[in-house]
Amino acid sequence: MLGQDPSMKMNNRSGLPVKNIVTAIFILLSIYLLYIYNVAQNRLHDAEMTGSRYRREAEEKANEIQGLISAKDDFQERCETEKREFSNRLKSVNQKYSMLQSQNTEIEADFMKLKQDMENLRAEHMQTESQHAQEYQTLKQAKEKEISDLSVELATVKKQNEDLQMTVSTLQSQIQNHEAANASNKIELQKALLMVQNLQVP
Repeated sequence: MLGQDPSMKMNNRSGLPVKNIVTAIFILLSIYLLYIYNVAQNRLHDAEMTGSRYRREAEEKANEIQGLISAKDDFQERCETEKREFSNRLKSVNQKYSMLQSQNTEIEADFMKLKQDMENLRAEHMQTESQHAQEYQTLKQAKEKEISDLSVELATVKKQNEDLQMTVSTLQSQIQNHEAANASNKIELQKALLMVQNLQVP
């Protein structure tokens, strides 16, 4: 021990601080890595929570869009049904109107013939002519009233058809707006899903 080389003693004294410095650096590095690990864990947890929230929102929007699409299909089906019903009713009224018009033409022709016959027999059949004229007036008034009522009904049906066409046009515009909104919602949904996927990437 007494004969130990002085240079070896100096090496031992200088080696001790270096070892302490390396140990301190290792400890600090370990603490820093642990801190980084904890921060990464917290960020990963936050990302998972955010991704879960975005997934829930995306599912809710998808359900809402599906509901709008179903409502739109039901509404279109009801509109088509009502349109067919009005079209059939209008066709029936037109047929009835044409039939009554034809009957009125026939009645007019019959009246002209009857009037001619009555004029030929005026001298003998004055009372009969008066009776026939009264019957004609009654029949004519009844038919004119029937035709007038039918004309009012036809005008009402035409007005209802025009209102229905306007309603259908408005509904088609609303459907287009819904479809545009659905397209926008789909884009937002795709963006949300993309964000979720990006957040799930380690």
